[in-house]
Amino acid sequence: MGSEIGAPARRRRFMRVEVAVVAAVLAGLAGVTAPVLGDELDGAKVARAGDDLDALADAFAAYVAATGRRPSDDGRALERDAVEAATGFACLYADVHGHAGWDGPYLRTGCKPGAQWVMTDGREGFLDPWGRPYRAAWFFDGAAPDGVGSVALFSQGADGETDTSAGDLAAGAASGDDVVRNVAGPRRSPR
Repeated sequence: MGSEIGAPARRRRFMRVEVAVVAAVLAGLAGVTAPVLGDELDGAKVARAGDDLDALADAFAAYVAATGRRPSDDGRALERDAVEAATGFACLYADVHGHAGWDGPYLRTGCKPGAQWVMTDGREGFLDPWGRPYRAAWFFDGAAPDGVGSVALFSQGADGETDTSAGDLAAGAASGDDVVRNVAGPRRSPR
């Protein structure tokens, strides 16, 4: 009879050991899969940023091809070698500047916080996967009719910092976690 009384106690201890082993195995699997899943999510965000920047670069190029001018953020004159948040650019949604040849809209993603569509109001619209506005870097070289040689469109990536040098941005190259696309400027015809 002594063995019958002790059997359930041994069985309980055995079950506790089993539960501890299963918990350890699950914790180990979670420790291995969590970084892999995190990397996959980061990769998906980088891919989405690249796709968004391709669409934005296509919109810029189509606007230039149709109007012969650069899209300008809110109609102001471009500054030399400037970097700005790409927030307005209402001209990509409607012919707000009255340029001949305009045949947009050139973008379908944005928001309408007031009377006209814009890329973003900073909270919604055409934002990078990390929730921030894309950025535009303007480089002047004098070869284009408006003086702009190229435009680099980029996301600052997960860290929110610009890791890429101005020279690399102008060439369309990226550093760190930045994602960059370059839009070549309209060129004057050779004489």
